[in-house]
Amino acid sequence: MNIFGGNPVIKPINKFFLGTWKIQKTIIKYDSFLHSFKGTKFYRIICFITYIIFPIIFFIFREKFSSEHPDISIIVFENIIMLLLFFTLCAYDILKMFTSLSRFLLYGFVLSGMLFLMIKNFPCQQLSSPTDNIVIEICFFLVWCGLSLIANSTVSIAANSIISGVLAILILLINTLILMIPTVYPSLPDYSTYLYGIKVTYTFQQKCQIDFNLSTIPILLITGFSAIMATVKSYWVKKYNNGKEITW
Repeated sequence: MNIFGGNPVIKPINKFFLGTWKIQKTIIKYDSFLHSFKGTKFYRIICFITYIIFPIIFFIFREKFSSEHPDISIIVFENIIMLLLFFTLCAYDILKMFTSLSRFLLYGFVLSGMLFLMIKNFPCQQLSSPTDNIVIEICFFLVWCGLSLIANSTVSIAANSIISGVLAILILLINTLILMIPTVYPSLPDYSTYLYGIKVTYTFQQKCQIDFNLSTIPILLITGFSAIMATVKSYWVKKYNNGKEITW
């Protein structure tokens, strides 16, 4: 059944949202499978290996790895351990992760923070230029927007609206407070730096605004865009997918 009447523009959007619905169905089946052996000996063995064996191996060989391969091996191994712990922790919560507002926010923040640390610690990334920061923001955008589209639409819209609203209020409030700092205050020195080889100078107020805005506005844009995408998907679910999506 061609619900879009062959519209070449809308058809890719339909396929994209159908892809997220397939992922949701996989999560539902996976959740049922996991709970089928919860509390069994197999599950206890997996938990023992993940929480006990891997950390022990990590600490025993840490010095060896760091001395032989100080830049790559230890960082890769640390990232593997972090991912294993995260996915084990959320394994039995995977359905609630996408259907509960509190779990979605918790696991979304944890996973995004882990991604940030993994990129920050990678030897090729020193986070010393705007280009490096853009790479982190793009990765965060892909992860967060992906989670928002997989999650239940109501949960996703609520979570992103809360974050966007709080950030918007904070940005307005903090920028207003910064502008109220007297510009002639003697103990507030100017700040000079080089941007693409050009020396630029900012006042103390400007430097505070730049630092704060660069750390918050990208998150506001990402969550705002995610809220828009979740709203569009909610419309698609109700009109074109018979209201079927992952739910609690």
